[in-house]
Amino acid sequence: MTDSVEPDPPEAVPPPRSRAGARLAEWTWSRILWLAPELTIVVAGILIALAIQSWADGRDDRAREREYLHQLVADLRETERLVLRDDSIHRVRDRSGVMLLHAFFTPERPPRDSVLVWAINATWYEPRRPIMGTAEALVATGDLALLEDHALRTAVTSYLTENRTMTAEQLAAEGVWMRASQQLSSALDFSEGIELMVRTREDSLTVASPLFYLPAGPRRRPFPIDVEAFLGNRAAYDGVANMYWGKRNMAQLRATMLQSARALRARIEAHLTK
Repeated sequence: MTDSVEPDPPEAVPPPRSRAGARLAEWTWSRILWLAPELTIVVAGILIALAIQSWADGRDDRAREREYLHQLVADLRETERLVLRDDSIHRVRDRSGVMLLHAFFTPERPPRDSVLVWAINATWYEPRRPIMGTAEALVATGDLALLEDHALRTAVTSYLTENRTMTAEQLAAEGVWMRASQQLSSALDFSEGIELMVRTREDSLTVASPLFYLPAGPRRRPFPIDVEAFLGNRAAYDGVANMYWGKRNMAQLRATMLQSARALRARIEAHLTK
């Protein structure tokens, strides 16, 4: 009995190559090495373009930063100008309030006309606010980030915070002064003071403006001032004293406002000259 011989297994036939596989097979190291410089040129071009764009954006940012800083300087100079102007105007008006307050304490009573003029001047006031439009815009828009100097950023935000606080305090001081002025008005007929100050112009003012409440022609004083009675009136004294303290607080706030504006302006101008 002869041994049976098993036939050899059939050889594996490789599957047919797809077109995609054929194309991939065509890539050889020589082709890759040929393509590498081309890819390098493309990548380098993209990086150069990005660098140029970054440089252009940086240049634009620096231009915007300088524009903001120049506008900030203009706002600060205007704040300084207005405060100095107000100080020069209020000096005479506030002095009248001091003289009127002193009149309650002096042994000799001042002349009637002096009391009237002091009272009219003391009740005059022009509110003042710092110019903060550019600083507010820097923070509100997020453009504060344009300032490369971090210390300068902090100085701008500190200036805003300080002046917002001062504005609130100024409003409070104005409220004190306004209430005191109304209290004084209840103890004194200001028509006498107005008549004294305008004198020959009063009739022409009446003709020019119907709102001017002194009638033209002959008239009488409805509540003639009695200096002795006025200076012995506690309500009148309280009104004059509170007006004085309100005006004094407002003057101190203007001084702080001026110093704050000058300090920030000096800092910005030093930065711009670098």
